[in-house]
Amino acid sequence: MAILDRHWRSENGLALSVLLCGLVITGASASLMVREINSQANKRFAQSADRVADEIQGRLRISGLGLSGLRAFFGSTGEVNRRQFQKYVAALNLSTEFPGVRGFGLIQRIEPNDLDRMV
Repeated sequence: MAILDRHWRSENGLALSVLLCGLVITGASASLMVREINSQANKRFAQSADRVADEIQGRLRISGLGLSGLRAFFGSTGEVNRRQFQKYVAALNLSTEFPGVRGFGLIQRIEPNDLDRMV
């Protein structure tokens, strides 16, 4: 009976040891996989964020070119009235040449003594 009891304990001990080793290996593998998945997700996020930032900067540069063109237009004509400005902006084809820009506006400076006349 003592021999069977000792044999039973050694088999249980071996099974328990194999189980614990398997759990440790599984836990370590899962931890490594989670780290790798998070690393890849962070890389993909950073690439997407860089791509979006580049797109935004490009669109802002394009908008800046439109404003530079307007400045040149004003500089070349001396003074621009509303009609001329509307014709110029209409000729720009905003949706094609300046994607994302909904329009350019004209703000005319009014001297304080002309305010009542403008209102």
